[in-house]
Amino acid sequence: MSSGTSRILILDGAMGSMIRSRYPSYRGCNDELCLTKPELIASIHKSYLEAGADIIETCSFNSTPLSLAEYGLEGEARKISEAAAALARKTADEFYRPGGAGKALVAGSMGPTAKSGSIPSDVTRPASRAIGWDELESAFFENAAGLLAGGVDMFLIETIFDTLNAKAAIAALARLFSERGKTAPVMISATVNEGGRLLSGQGPLEFLASIEHAAPWSVGLNCSFGAEKLIGPTRLLAAAAPFRVHVYPNAGLPDSSGGYDATPASMAAALEPYFAEGLLNIAGGCCGSTPDHIAAIAECAAKYPGRAELPRPAAAAPFRAVFSAAELLSASINSADYEAAAELLSAAVEDAGADAVLIRIDEGDKMSAFIRTALFYPDLARLPLILESNNREAIEAGLKCIPAKAYVSAAALADKRDIAVQARRYGAEIFL
Repeated sequence: MSSGTSRILILDGAMGSMIRSRYPSYRGCNDELCLTKPELIASIHKSYLEAGADIIETCSFNSTPLSLAEYGLEGEARKISEAAAALARKTADEFYRPGGAGKALVAGSMGPTAKSGSIPSDVTRPASRAIGWDELESAFFENAAGLLAGGVDMFLIETIFDTLNAKAAIAALARLFSERGKTAPVMISATVNEGGRLLSGQGPLEFLASIEHAAPWSVGLNCSFGAEKLIGPTRLLAAAAPFRVHVYPNAGLPDSSGGYDATPASMAAALEPYFAEGLLNIAGGCCGSTPDHIAAIAECAAKYPGRAELPRPAAAAPFRAVFSAAELLSASINSADYEAAAELLSAAVEDAGADAVLIRIDEGDKMSAFIRTALFYPDLARLPLILESNNREAIEAGLKCIPAKAYVSAAALADKRDIAVQARRYGAEIFL
């Protein structure tokens, strides 16, 4: 696929909103309609294509076993995902685009699931989690395998509220590509609160650092609170990302009846500053965005060139001062008093003025329990963690818990073979 910097590509709107408007009596799983009402889903795809969409998303946002379990459909994840991809593929391939613009691209939608890998499920127990890395990765793998079989051009990991979930989805795709002997571009999209942060705490630049190992085709923001409130975080991404940048916000804010307050004209006007500043390569709409919204966005975007992609920056020394926590924490960790250990570390890091922490734990269960607990403390959660152990399984257990970019010290490992490959799988780097 070409870089697309000569013009802004248009991503389609909200499948869910269109299903509600065209099938108001339906109360089931939207994704299952790819099997039971394929003509409805195809007609919505076609409406967005007619409105000017260059990229259409598959109706598979909830097609992981985790999300489908709500409907008793967890065993159908791969089947529904494949059907969603095949349906979008067929509709896109059959659609005639005037002026030799070429066929539309199909993006396989991979929603975040409703479970968080890094946020405590019980605030009275900081180490508690509703789900672990392995279950998340397995769920995303089922979704992605079906989408690949159905013929998507690319994958869209979207509406990410927890960076750890995104990293698990990236790992699932990497495993799928390795097993199938093929690859595809990946778009990665976060949703943020009014302060510009993900629910798991990362700002746009921290999010970018955490997922850059995927070398995404594009990175950006979607959903959230409407276009007006996303321009600040998007400016940060556009100034730093050596990848395409996208945004597809909600059509304003929902009202009491579930409608959205941005008209096609007002939504296009809200996005125009993004286009005028050269922030975007791809634009579209999320919840509440109808084909009329997409048509208005496409018309406005056509007046402006796309953002010029940035070169990858040269690597810099990552930290000014690293605090080694091994001796400080050993007694508390050995007695499994992880909250006491986290409180000790929090105070020590503040006194030392460190901007990174080296954690040395040699047992996997203790490594993961301590890191999960430590992430409950904001002054620790903001610091990069460097993991060290004489046990590579302990290092891996820790990496499965860290939503932000992590680092690995191999100093204590007797066998250092492939440790960099292992670290890379979790988006981590070797710290020397």
